[in-house]
Amino acid sequence: MKKISTLFLGLIIALGAFAAPQFGVRGDRMHRSVTPFEHVRKAPAKAPAQLNGETITIEGNDLNIAPDSYFDMYMAFMGYGVLNFEGGFNCKKAVFGYIFVTEEDPSKWYGEYTADDLEVYAYDPANESDEGTELTISSLKYENTAKGDQLVAVGTDAGGNTYNINLTFFAPEVPNATVNLDFEGEAYFSRMSLDGFYFYADNDQYIASMYINSENIEGNFVSADFDRQYTGVYKIVGKDTIHLGAPFTSKADIKLVDGVYNIAAEFLTSADSVLYKVTMKFTKPYAKTTQQVNLQNALMADYIEDFGTVDMQAAPQDSAYVISLSVMTEKIVGNYALEDLDLYYSFVAVAGEFYDIFEAEFSIAAGENGTYIYKGWLLATNNVKYEFTISAEELTAVENFKADKAGTVKFVEDGQMYILRDGKIYNMLGAEVR
Repeated sequence: MKKISTLFLGLIIALGAFAAPQFGVRGDRMHRSVTPFEHVRKAPAKAPAQLNGETITIEGNDLNIAPDSYFDMYMAFMGYGVLNFEGGFNCKKAVFGYIFVTEEDPSKWYGEYTADDLEVYAYDPANESDEGTELTISSLKYENTAKGDQLVAVGTDAGGNTYNINLTFFAPEVPNATVNLDFEGEAYFSRMSLDGFYFYADNDQYIASMYINSENIEGNFVSADFDRQYTGVYKIVGKDTIHLGAPFTSKADIKLVDGVYNIAAEFLTSADSVLYKVTMKFTKPYAKTTQQVNLQNALMADYIEDFGTVDMQAAPQDSAYVISLSVMTEKIVGNYALEDLDLYYSFVAVAGEFYDIFEAEFSIAAGENGTYIYKGWLLATNNVKYEFTISAEELTAVENFKADKAGTVKFVEDGQMYILRDGKIYNMLGAEVR
């Protein structure tokens, strides 16, 4: 595996007379959560006292299992990844848990696991305050059958209750119904990485989203190409958004016609066994306007020791524009393009709205007195081409919590990195949070 360092360029640039936007931390972007399922619960501090010595059956065709969002990072740095799973929502007890795997190939995740490979919790799905009871699992088998995925396990809790778990994910032979969803207006587009992209559209009744693992946006895609945790249909009921379940099957045909991506997709959802036929459109980004960016005295903090990141930030705090570039490189100086960016952390934000980077070319050169000069251009999905020349000062390499030479303290809280400067705390986009 190629050794990767990451160069993160977080620039707050005064390019207009807007009020200071309250940009969130990087993890706040839509569908970029730490856990793949909205309903995954944290491990409880202690188990509730329900010690009846019962035999409890947890079964259903609602198995939801997928890699943790940090799966690739875990694999790269720790040699293992985490599969999250949950199911049994219509039973007296539901179950959620984690399977620790040492293979990157999904076809090798099937098999038998021991207690050392697992964390499993049972909870009452009708009781939101029930955070779960930890189970001791004597056996767990995760396999792919002719019909679909199946997870079978047996476990006990501290009170002697026995849990027989049998969760499946089998597509019905015939859908219960077919619903056509034709979304008007522009769909939302995001490139999570060069190997995957995301489309999203909504109206007043439904939301449809899809994440496709592919370098090419155009093409015909089948179930194996989709990331199931970010793909599916949601129904809007009042103020609630109801997930209709991870799709049993997914497919999409995406064509570029006259500068517009036409998306036709089908999802057979697991919660209602309904086939949803979805259409949406997205206009390919183009340089409608050009914005010149010239900035001096940006700050760049180097985090090579942890996950190979280099963060750059620039004042003032009342800026309306943010440009963030995360460059994967084994060195800082060089020529870069879109394929060198970690697109998970690369974007443009304008007045609180995030836009993805669609094309980019730039260079980083050594300047005077330890500075670096960033020069080039990028095209964002707001149809603005940003031509930039930026001078940045490199800070001393630090770990998660250590003062740099400029007197700024950086620390991690709840999985996010923050900056403590002059008694105030800022997120990595430079917005004051407290």
